Amino acid sequence: MTDQVTTPVPYNIVAEEALLGGIILDHENLARVREYVQPEDFYMERLGTAYAAAIHLQKKVGYADLTVLVAECVRRMGTDSTETYLWLTDLAARTPTSSFLFAEYNAAEIARLATLRRQISVGGEIAALAYDTDPGKDPLAEARERLEAVEQRRPQSFTHIEPLVSSYFDKVEAGPTNAGIPTGFFWLDKVTGGLQRNDLVLIAGRPGHGKTSISTGILRNSARYGSPGAIFSLEMKREELVGRLLSEEAGIDGRRLDIGEINDNEWARLQDKGGRLSKLPIYINDRASQTVETISTATRRVVREYGVSLVIIDYIQLVEGTDKRERNRVQEVTEISRGLKKLTMELDICVVACAQLSRAVEHRKSNEPVLSDLRESGSLEQDADIVMFIHREELYDRETDKKGLGEVIIAKHRSGPLARIPLRWVPQLTAFQDIWY
Repeated sequence: MTDQVTTPVPYNIVAEEALLGGIILDHENLARVREYVQPEDFYMERLGTAYAAAIHLQKKVGYADLTVLVAECVRRMGTDSTETYLWLTDLAARTPTSSFLFAEYNAAEIARLATLRRQISVGGEIAALAYDTDPGKDPLAEARERLEAVEQRRPQSFTHIEPLVSSYFDKVEAGPTNAGIPTGFFWLDKVTGGLQRNDLVLIAGRPGHGKTSISTGILRNSARYGSPGAIFSLEMKREELVGRLLSEEAGIDGRRLDIGEINDNEWARLQDKGGRLSKLPIYINDRASQTVETISTATRRVVREYGVSLVIIDYIQLVEGTDKRERNRVQEVTEISRGLKKLTMELDICVVACAQLSRAVEHRKSNEPVLSDLRESGSLEQDADIVMFIHREELYDRETDKKGLGEVIIAKHRSGPLARIPLRWVPQLTAFQDIWY
């Protein structure tokens, strides 16, 4: 049996002493590195205490030179003033330069190593979670929360505007392009330029108006154009979802497909179109019980493994909150929508979330949905980059001259125009199609 070798935790005493020495030599360095390093980032407690004293002095009197820093360190540490003075002057004497670049380098090193130590600590906590067999807990979600806490402690970085301007010029110089993820609906793509990565798109409407139909149509069309997509189907089983996709793809009545009532020609067409559909980069998750954490975990995996750029949630009100104690449903939906928006930014994808509107729409003289219909649904309106309402007048007025028609009403568009886009509704296919004038 061999002795176990214990690897020491990562830290750099030289960098910690040099940073504090640089602050003593030039107290203006403190203002420049405070965003990088916090007192708890120091491995050596005495150095961290002295750094905290310097921050306190800068806030209180505007500077932290040697004289006031000695007095504050004595007060905090309970040490002898002569001993503290000699310690701090020795740090300053051993610091080779007071330049900001040197201070910044040491600050970045201290922050980096502090992050590694936190990661090691969290690693132990995550391992402990795996031993908890309580079925009511989600160890993966708790593990991710701990890792996200470490991530949020990392220093934030900024990018100078010059390379951003240059990149934008390159984009303009390349000429008109549909840089977004195509929906396959011509007029919708004309208005939006395709669905954009980093966007949260809300497709809202009353039951039966076609939210699932248009979202699955977008999923199929975008995959056909080469953009891999995934769908979380919380209401419909995967077999039913595939049946809908096949019905639209083959142009065969979905009801007859379900009962197997098709002729030989339709069967041949179904096999041909089904073969093509099966080759598309579409991924289906029909787990009924989902939280924003389980969706995030599964999305990271499907993005990493298959390069998915479009994720559809059908529908958002069926996503469960993570903690139901002392929270109402509005607060839960707010947590969910913000979690989905964060996911678009983190993974550079577009998330399309279907949402069900309340009956308030039906109690007005005009049955067209408006943004205020989302007010009781947490922060959906605020978090969404695009809000599309699906509306079919014939479901309210049997005498309407808009039978067989539907509308996509773009009521919010953070980076583009509002619009009303008419579409043809094909009930036997439960699908929308473009209208060509």
